[in-house]
Amino acid sequence: MLQNFLADNVAKDNLAQQSDASQQNTQAKATQVSKQNDAEKVLPQPINKNTSTGKSNSSKNEENKLDAESVKEPLKVTLALAAESNSGSKDDSITNFTKPQFVGSTAPNATVIIKINGIAVGQAVADSLGNFTFTAPETLTDGTYNLEAEAKTADGSGSAKLVITIDSVTDKPTFELSPESSVSGHKGLTPTLTPSIVGTAEENAKVDIYVDNKLVASVDVDKDGNWSYEFKDNELSEGENSIKVVAVDKAGNKNETTDSIITDTIAPEKPTIELDDSSDSGIKNDSITNSTLPTFIGVAEPGSTVSIYLGLKHLGEVIVAKDGTWSYTLTTPLKDGEYNITATATDIAGHTSATANLPFTIDTRISYFSAEIEATDDSGIVGDNVTNNTRPTFTGKTEPNAIISVINSETGEEVIFKANDKGEWTFNFTSDSVEGVNNLTFTVEDVAGNKKDFSFSYVIDTVALYLRQFLWRILLFYRMV
Repeated sequence: MLQNFLADNVAKDNLAQQSDASQQNTQAKATQVSKQNDAEKVLPQPINKNTSTGKSNSSKNEENKLDAESVKEPLKVTLALAAESNSGSKDDSITNFTKPQFVGSTAPNATVIIKINGIAVGQAVADSLGNFTFTAPETLTDGTYNLEAEAKTADGSGSAKLVITIDSVTDKPTFELSPESSVSGHKGLTPTLTPSIVGTAEENAKVDIYVDNKLVASVDVDKDGNWSYEFKDNELSEGENSIKVVAVDKAGNKNETTDSIITDTIAPEKPTIELDDSSDSGIKNDSITNSTLPTFIGVAEPGSTVSIYLGLKHLGEVIVAKDGTWSYTLTTPLKDGEYNITATATDIAGHTSATANLPFTIDTRISYFSAEIEATDDSGIVGDNVTNNTRPTFTGKTEPNAIISVINSETGEEVIFKANDKGEWTFNFTSDSVEGVNNLTFTVEDVAGNKKDFSFSYVIDTVALYLRQFLWRILLFYRMV
């Protein structure tokens, strides 16, 4: 481990320092002996330019010469990340290499001690041109490190410092539609082809935005880790778009996230509307019903909202099922009459369709019926329903297109027929009516499915008037006897 390595190198460094100190002590002792043996020799002293020594010029020149020899120029040293270890931007000292390589320059053949955070971790020897390299001996965890290269030769020493940052991972970016571009409650849905997205990533990173694997934009992340982008025309298409966001930090680390944006800019088709079969009494699909609380059904875009109006009155709203069907039942009974119901569909993106309408009629009763013998067959007094025609033609009026069945109670014959668009009807039996009173029962069913019975009687009289009078007198005579 690096800590053990650093500790081991500290020990070696201390031993080296102790060796240097021992050598210096030996030299000091030798110097002291030399002083004792040669009292005439004097060590050079630093020159104090502000103090006059009073010595001769020749003495001063000798002193300056010794002083110049004792002052050595420091070695020039450079230190940097090696190009192949400097990931991301080359203008910084941030890398995602956890065992980076360093390069530098100094005096040829100099010994270079490398320290990390003040601890010696290794050394290198400069080549004949003064260049040296060094690779971190152990993996460095993410963080900031202070490096120092100390170069030494027999002629002097020097050092250079470098601060590096190890950054081997970057945050996973996020993105979503901005509030003004989104549809509440529907993640990823937008009513426009140029929505804005907002997101987060590592501060000061760069974010690349792809639509269906095509790069459309690159944006910078601010110091707080936020970024945004507004799509341009033709970058998104109608419907589902696959969006990939790739974050690249200063160290060159990458992380990505993928999601979809659904654009919906087209209004739905207008819904269909009709009476439900359960409410479509009588003739089907004629929009006439005897139900005062009818149910309406239709088809619209799945997930859209159908708004229903009766005239100008808003009745309510229903959500269209996944299969595209919807239904609505009135909650307030309607009186007999003609009405108009309308419906619009609004999709989840907020677009509203054209209006669909359905005129319909509430008809809960058969309001009128009339019957008589046709005038040409009504012998004698017209309108008295007495005739000598045993197969008279009957005529009358009721609701338009009603179905009529009639039974002669005396003969048992039944006839079924239909009124025309004006409600007029005519028919005759195929067999003779009985002499005297004939009772008819009419059953009328209108187009709304309402049914009602009506009674009608007529008289067949085929005997001459004088004969009737004669027979009447005979009847009276026998009653008087």
